[in-house]
Amino acid sequence: MTWPRKSTRLVLTNAKSSLLIKTAILAFNPAFYNVPVSQLSPRQQAYNRQPHCTYLAYFGPGVVKVGIALQKRVLKRWLEQGARAVMILQTTKDAYQARELEAQVSETLHIPERITVAKKKQLLHVPYRWEEAALALAEHQEAIAQALLLQEAAHDAVQDLQPHYFPVIQPQPLLDAGQRQQSVAGRVVGMVGDLVVYEAGGRFWMSALKKYIGSAYVHLSAAPLATQTAFNFAQPA
Repeated sequence: MTWPRKSTRLVLTNAKSSLLIKTAILAFNPAFYNVPVSQLSPRQQAYNRQPHCTYLAYFGPGVVKVGIALQKRVLKRWLEQGARAVMILQTTKDAYQARELEAQVSETLHIPERITVAKKKQLLHVPYRWEEAALALAEHQEAIAQALLLQEAAHDAVQDLQPHYFPVIQPQPLLDAGQRQQSVAGRVVGMVGDLVVYEAGGRFWMSALKKYIGSAYVHLSAAPLATQTAFNFAQPA
């Protein structure tokens, strides 16, 4: 999520019978590489034929993952995941070549392909340092190049994504609002992936919004620029 340039008031309320947000059901198989091409939808076949990137994403000290994404939406993919810094290893002609490299990197160097939400929450408690992120990604890239004898080195510099999440320095310490709260409200100060960081009661909190996606009313209304971004989420009792 890129931090909004204009202040916006966001109100989310869970609803069981009527949904303002409709979840689009697309014939898309994330494990496309495990099934015959003929079993994929025409839309996904066309999608997979487009250029893809294999990348490294840094989430915190000692936590780097490898992943792939469509080249033209790679930034959106990184922000959806909440990566703090990234480096593209290679850009390939299609998703299959990107996936092949991803699998080789993961299997050979034991670099994970997924990071859990719980781990991302844990890492938000740790102050982010750009120098550490850049060094970690550079070391991983060098190890990958040597282990796999990549003919094409990483052509993209390490990118710092932290400014996309916070308009100023990330606040610390953060408290976890947990998953059982019936309502969440406060002044938004940042967002990392689907983890919103907000101020309430003089403290800074974080809460995962995934459980609201597809089962909530969303009301967005323009507000004066002087008004701070705010939100109010409530679940039925």
